[in-house]
Amino acid sequence: METKLNMNNIVDAVFFSLIFV
Repeated sequence: METKLNMNNIVDAVFFSLIFV
């Protein structure tokens, strides 16, 4: 579950980065 949370966090960051760019 920890890995899932970490992955979710990374996905959120990537999505935010894409939107920012």
